[in-house]
Amino acid sequence: MKKLILAFGALGLVSMFIPFNGVMMISALKEAGMLHLVLMIAAFAIPVAVAVAAKSFQPVHAVAALAGFAIACVKLKVWELLPEIAGLTKVLPLFLMVIAAVAGAIVSIIAVAKPERG
Repeated sequence: MKKLILAFGALGLVSMFIPFNGVMMISALKEAGMLHLVLMIAAFAIPVAVAVAAKSFQPVHAVAALAGFAIACVKLKVWELLPEIAGLTKVLPLFLMVIAAVAGAIVSIIAVAKPERG
């Protein structure tokens, strides 16, 4: 689970730097407001940091990762985007951010419910 959390957090961060129509997603987030940008970076950086720093991945680490992915889900308003997920493939960076946020949250919930051994 630790590797999946790391992968989805990294995917969220990398997707911010993928250009779409000549503009990177990070620039679009900045236009939405500096607080929005900082929260989105933190939302994906927290799971990455927790996964890298944790020698033995415990449920508390999964909860921290879940908090980050939950922030991303709320800021992206995934409940509005998921019904239109097929159309999001035209905007690759946003599509990848939504996938990273939702899949990361699901993996984090599973990691909380079923901790790794050893």
